[in-house]
Amino acid sequence: MALSSADRIMRQKIVLLRQEPFFGVMMCRLNIVRDDVGHKTMATNGKTLWWNDKYVSGMNDVKLTGLLAHEIMHVVRLHMTRMGTRDGKKWNYACDATIDHDLKDAGFDVPDTFADMPEWAWAKGMTAEAIYELIPDPPPDEEPRGGGVEPAPGASGEGQASPAEAANIEVDIKIAIQHAALAQQAAEASGKYKGVSPAWMKQLIEDIVHPKVPWEDLLRAFVSNRVPSGLTWARPNRKFIHKRTYLPGRLKEGLGELVIYTDTSGSVRHFQSQFYAEIKKIVEDLNPERVVILHCDAAVGALITCEPGDFVEPSYVGGGGSDFRPAFKRIEDEDIRPCCAIVLSDMDIDFPKTPPNYPVLGISTTPDKSGPDWMQTVWIS
Repeated sequence: MALSSADRIMRQKIVLLRQEPFFGVMMCRLNIVRDDVGHKTMATNGKTLWWNDKYVSGMNDVKLTGLLAHEIMHVVRLHMTRMGTRDGKKWNYACDATIDHDLKDAGFDVPDTFADMPEWAWAKGMTAEAIYELIPDPPPDEEPRGGGVEPAPGASGEGQASPAEAANIEVDIKIAIQHAALAQQAAEASGKYKGVSPAWMKQLIEDIVHPKVPWEDLLRAFVSNRVPSGLTWARPNRKFIHKRTYLPGRLKEGLGELVIYTDTSGSVRHFQSQFYAEIKKIVEDLNPERVVILHCDAAVGALITCEPGDFVEPSYVGGGGSDFRPAFKRIEDEDIRPCCAIVLSDMDIDFPKTPPNYPVLGISTTPDKSGPDWMQTVWIS
């Protein structure tokens, strides 16, 4: 019995994870949705990957793998946030022209690839922005090509992202690329990767493993994304309750409780002042309800709580052993419900196997060393 298109996509996702880990890990962050009405081929906006059943069912597995890699490259190259106000169809041509050459160098067979068209050979190595300025406008009634990119979505999932929302989406993608790059690097180091990484991928991995994006910007974006905004039914608008009219209330500005787990090992102390200077700026700007700081070695050395206006860099307490599990349990036992948590560590420490029910960002002081899979990691420098 022949596999459905949905099953084939899932199978090729597994193939990518095994054979091309960089692409496989990046694909794992996309929400895969069938859409036979709004999309004639395949497209992504950086969060969702839409596919058309008729289009997918008409190609073999090799082409399908190439098409999936094509869509992933749109995400890697941030084409959805770089689009701006450009014409969508023309922007797609420009983006396809540059990534198809990259994918051919990586050994992928992409449907309708520009890399096999002599008239597009000049585009190899150029940016999408430069190509866009040099090509004519496509005919308005022209059918879409094999894969496409759409504008990054707004926070509600609808409409185009504002500049601030697009910046946050870029940060999330860059963190995902870090994990994908490390997976690729690990596969190559273990000898399990049978392919040959092209020069562009080696450079990309080098740039990601040793990121040019300041860790401070990634930290601030991570915390800023947890600031509530808009309306909520959880707190009805009291102004109209006496009229038996229930309308949503406005969410309070500012963060909830912010938890900071600090590894007290000697290799981390060198970074303490740099780390807490940045935390202090974030606390002053975003005004969390409370900051809870835990110093951790083999046990919890100290639990410090402070109000935003009283926040100062704490002194270290502790020093022997490395285990974050008691600290995470302490937060749970004390019924502290943070909006998010930040970990400062050399990552040579034990973490809980089960993730907490709040997002956690790890700030690693050891190059190339990350925390558990459930925790996003960036590297301090």
